[in-house]
Amino acid sequence: MHEYVVYKGERFWIQTSGRYYQSSDKKSKYRLLHRRIWFDHYGEIPKGYVIHHIDHNWKNNDISNLQLLEKRKHASEHTKELFKNPEYARKVKDALRLNQKLCNAWHSTEEGLKWHSDHGRNSWKDRKKINIVCSTCGKQCKKHSAGYQKNRYCSSQCRQKSNVKNYFTDKRHCLLCKKEFMANRHKTTTYCSRLCSNKHRFSTHS
Repeated sequence: MHEYVVYKGERFWIQTSGRYYQSSDKKSKYRLLHRRIWFDHYGEIPKGYVIHHIDHNWKNNDISNLQLLEKRKHASEHTKELFKNPEYARKVKDALRLNQKLCNAWHSTEEGLKWHSDHGRNSWKDRKKINIVCSTCGKQCKKHSAGYQKNRYCSSQCRQKSNVKNYFTDKRHCLLCKKEFMANRHKTTTYCSRLCSNKHRFSTHS
C-alpha cells in the first residue's frame, strides 16, 4: 500500500520517484507538501527559489525544518552533502577523468575540428557593433559586442595599458641583475626581463 500523510484534510502521497509527498489535486498551485506548508505560513514562493529541508530529511515537513533558498544555493548545499561520502566523490572524479579523455579524443577528430570551426563562425554571426567610450583613452568608437562581457577598450594597446595599471603593482628586485621592476601581483615573476631569465637558466644548466 502506498504511503501518504494527511495535511489539512488532504492526502499527500509519496511520488513515484520515491521522494516527496505530493497532492493528487493537479489544479493545486503547490502540490508538493513542503511547498504547500511554506506557502500557508509565509505566502508565495519567489521565482528562482526552492524550499529546502534543513536536516536533509524530506519526510520532516515541520515548518521549523523548512528554509527558503535560491536554486543555485540549494543545489550547492546538496552537492556538499553528497561529497561527504568518499565513495561518491571517487566515482564523480573517475567519471570526470574518463569524460575528459573522451572529450580530448573527440576534439581532435575531423568531426570535432569541424564543430569548432563552425562554432567560431556562428559566434560572430549575430554580433553587432555598438558605440563605446574607451576606458583607457576616452576615445569613442564602434566595437563588436562581446556577449555578456562588455568591450571596454578601443584597441589592444589600451587594454594592455589598463592591465599594466591594474595588475603590475608589485615592486620586486630581479633575481639576477637586482634591478627593481614592477610585477603582476597575481604572478610569481622573479626576473625583470626574459633576457635575465634566459641568462640565469643557461648559467645553471651549463
